Amino acid sequence: MIIVDSNGKPVFMDNIFSPTTTTDFWVLDLELVDFTLSPLSILEERTCPSLLIKTNDTSFIIPANWNILVYEPETMQLDVVTASDIAGCEFMGFGYGINKRLPSPIKLSVMEYYPNFTNVNPLLNKHQMLCHSISQDMWICISPFDVYSKYLKEISAGDLM
Repeated sequence: MIIVDSNGKPVFMDNIFSPTTTTDFWVLDLELVDFTLSPLSILEERTCPSLLIKTNDTSFIIPANWNILVYEPETMQLDVVTASDIAGCEFMGFGYGINKRLPSPIKLSVMEYYPNFTNVNPLLNKHQMLCHSISQDMWICISPFDVYSKYLKEISAGDLM
């Protein structure tokens, strides 16, 4: 996975044994309804079915059962979909970043399936979504937890800006 460090720079994580260059990473904290820095204390490694997701400018691999924050640009309504639900459908990811004033719609599509891929990510709380870098200045939010019912039901994209 590609986390975003405290300076807004992408940090590629592919091994739990490699030293990391950052002590903090960006998350969407749904209890605070804000993007914040979280301390990087533990890395998790999981081998599981994973998907290669393509965006406007790049592609990345995440576990097939993880959730992605999506939104409707016209209504600013937020939702969470499982990565595997993107296959065969068109969803717009919630693209944001440190220097962004407004979210950008990021077209998401599944390009490839890997039955056994090793993913490395920071340990997240159930109220956090990882800000996964998709370019030098933009991220999308992903999480192993379905956070919609508990945290996002009453929140619009305008509440996150």
